[in-house]
Order: sequence, then C-alpha cells, then structure tokens
Amino acid sequence: TFNLARQYDGFFPLDGTLDDVAIWDRALSDAEITAMYNGGADVRFSSDEAGTTQLAHEIVTWDTENSLAEVHVKIPTLQYDADDTIYLWGDNATATPQARDLASYGSEAVWSNGYQGVWHGNSGNDSTSNEYHMAPGTAPDYAAAKIGDGWDFDDASTEYLTNAAANTDISGSQVFQAWVARDDNAVNMKLMGLRDSGGGSARFLFRAKVDQGGGNADKFSFRMDGLTTTSEIYSASAYTGTGTQRLITGIYDSSNTKLKIFVNTTKTEGTASGSPTASSSNFSLGRAGDNAADYMSGLLDEARVINGSRTDDWVTTVYNNQNSPSTFWTAEGLSESSSASSSASSSISSSASSSESSSESASLSESSSESS
Repeated sequence: TFNLARQYDGFFPLDGTLDDVAIWDRALSDAEITAMYNGGADVRFSSDEAGTTQLAHEIVTWDTENSLAEVHVKIPTLQYDADDTIYLWGDNATATPQARDLASYGSEAVWSNGYQGVWHGNSGNDSTSNEYHMAPGTAPDYAAAKIGDGWDFDDASTEYLTNAAANTDISGSQVFQAWVARDDNAVNMKLMGLRDSGGGSARFLFRAKVDQGGGNADKFSFRMDGLTTTSEIYSASAYTGTGTQRLITGIYDSSNTKLKIFVNTTKTEGTASGSPTASSSNFSLGRAGDNAADYMSGLLDEARVINGSRTDDWVTTVYNNQNSPSTFWTAEGLSESSSASSSASSSISSSASSSESSSESASLSESSSESS
C-alpha cells in the first residue's frame, strides 16, 4: 500500500504540511528539478505599467536551462484586430509561487468562463477547477507537439486517457478543441469525446479515413447525436498525409442554431438545434468515451472542452497565437520599477493581437472575454 504522510507500516507519521505530491515513471532532468524549485515563483503579470492590476496566470513548464516556458495569462479583453499590452514582472528572489487554485490569480482562475476541462499535453492533469485529471486506459507516450509535449497515441496498442468528467456532458452550446497530427493515414480515428460503450450517445471530434457517406473520406468531423437538422458536420476539404499539426475546433452554438467545425481557421457549418443526447460515458482523449473503437493514431495536444459557444474570431485568435507566437506577440525592453501587487521588481511589456500559449517562449493565454 502506498502511503502519504507516514511510513508504509503506519509508523513515523508526518507532523506538518505536504503539498503537490507527484510520482514520475521516468528520471527527471536537472532542468526539470530546478524548474520545480524556482519554477517562475517570482513571475507576475499585470494589465498596467504600474503593476497594480494583477492578472491570473498558469505556468505549465519553466525550463531555465534552455530558456523556454509555457505560460497562460488571462486578460479581460483581447482584440482580434488591434494590439493589447500586458506587463510581465520578475527578478524578485523573495517571491513565493502562487497556488494553482488561488481564487484570483492561480491557474484555475485562468480557465474560467465555461472551461470544463483543459489538458495540456505534458500531463493528463486538468487545469480547471473541476480537476478532471486523466487516467490512462493504456498510457500513450509523450512526444514534441505543437505546444511543448503532447500525447503520442498508438491505435494498435489501444491507447487512451479517460475521466468520468461529469461536466463535459453539456446540454447546450459547447466547444471541443485540440491540436492533432496523424501518424497513420489508413484508419478512422476518434480524437476526443463522449460515447457509450455500445456506440450510442455520441459527441466527439472525428477523423474519417473511410467514406462515411456523401464523400467524406479523409475529412474531420464534429458529431452531436440528438441535434435536429444537422448532427454531424464535416470539414469542407479532405486532409491526407501524416505529421501535419492542425487545430481542430468543433462548436455547437445553440443560440444561433449552428454546428461548426474548423480546421485551423477554415470553417464549415450547418443548421442545428436542440440538445445533444445525454451520455453516461466517461470523457476520453484518444478515443470517444467508453467506446472501444477507432482509437487515435498520432499526436494530440492542448485539449479543451467549454460549456458555451465561442465566436469565429475567437477561433482565429487562438490559432494565430498558438500556431505562430513569434508573429503574434512581441516583448519590449526591461525596465526597473516596483509593485506591491506584482511582488516583483522588474517588468517587460508585451503587445499581442491574439491569445493562447507557446512552448518556445512565454506567451499569452486566451482571455475570458473576446472582442469580435
């Protein structure tokens, strides 16, 4: 039996605090261990030059050895057609890390406004307050993906991740999104979603190799059983080949009676209304729920589920930020100043015209509200 705060036989109990316990199935590098200790503890963000209005942020990775980081920052509004400026604060040796569940500034505050699950590809942990941490059916490997590491699923080994994730069974408007790169062009594959073990109550992102009827071979689709008029929408174009990373976004907008799928920023939509069929299945990555069929083959990264709709401009903004951070935001010079709220002594200003994050350097995360 594995024990926390005491020896295996019950002796020598801990008299103190234990937090953020983790066990790895591999050796950690010196850089990873250093990052856990230093880990951007002094990093803060603000919306103003004085540093008085702090912004919530999440540090996913912080690699001091290679000067790389993945950071998500929540800002009030991010305009798709004009620049916005935020300020990064650091260089404070006395600052302490912010707890992930800190109501105002931690990672769970970043992923509010309807997010029911946010899974960065470097682990199976959920960054939202739901804490729907994924458990492996058969665990996939990790490999370099669009933003840091992603899950490298092997359909032949029936690899997938799953969680009961009750709040992903949404009755109205909703969004499914993930970066995808196939490594096998000869199989159907469910990317993520819900589906009963017998194949009913389907709600998922799908990539069809075999024609599903109507000339849909080699297309991506977004399926919502129970909707009226259109319950599955296919991408306008077929996508063949392997290794290309694409942002796949499915949106059901009940207010505007639309079912949409985006491949990067290319949209296909159809008229749809009603409520999706309720599902009793788990939510899974690498396959659809509890249905043991059509496993993912390739990379999956930055998977999200949102209760609510998002605009077309939001999809474009997310794509622009994540696809090419270097052309999306710029960092300006270091300045020396002080701020009580930021707990830091130096700042860098960043201007951006989109929202999300980068594995190559710190960048913005999508905001809770979007200007469209």
